[in-house]
Amino acid sequence: GLASVRASVWRRGRRIHLHPLPLPHPSIHPSIHTMRMGDGGLWAALAVTVVLLVLLMRYIALPSPEAGIYHTKTLTEGINSMAAPTTRYITAFCTVPSQEVASRIAKALVQQRVAACVNTIPGLESTYWWEGKVETDQELLLMIKTREELVGDVVTTVKANHPYDVPEIIAMNIVGGNAEYLKWISES
Repeated sequence: GLASVRASVWRRGRRIHLHPLPLPHPSIHPSIHTMRMGDGGLWAALAVTVVLLVLLMRYIALPSPEAGIYHTKTLTEGINSMAAPTTRYITAFCTVPSQEVASRIAKALVQQRVAACVNTIPGLESTYWWEGKVETDQELLLMIKTREELVGDVVTTVKANHPYDVPEIIAMNIVGGNAEYLKWISES
């Protein structure tokens, strides 16, 4: 196990013992020597610690596509590979003043294949600054699922169909989810 892993480094005639876990008190384990940090001992300790952390990362398990959870790379693959980037998925949000506007924008986004899906969420109350004063309005929220490369097209389509001078259109990365659903976003 990891608790029994030890590394010894010789640095300028001194033996340095490194452990991936906190060192026990010498009375508990008398073979452990105190590491001296002068004359480069700190750098040797840091180098061995980095090597041990990289080796430890090989034992970290991330959710797998077989479990229905999407991920692009394991930690080790992310560090050790320069693979081509995978598809990045985005959820964009847009507030609208009415169901009519929500339907018009949702249909335009899906028909133009700019978005795979648009959810309309009613019952939103928005409070915001506009033209020097605080305003409060009842709105609906559009939750738009798409790919990163289509965000510009989402903004263009929303602005062409939105009655506001400055419509709210913000996008956030989807960092994981149901692998089949995310694949469907790519194909839609």
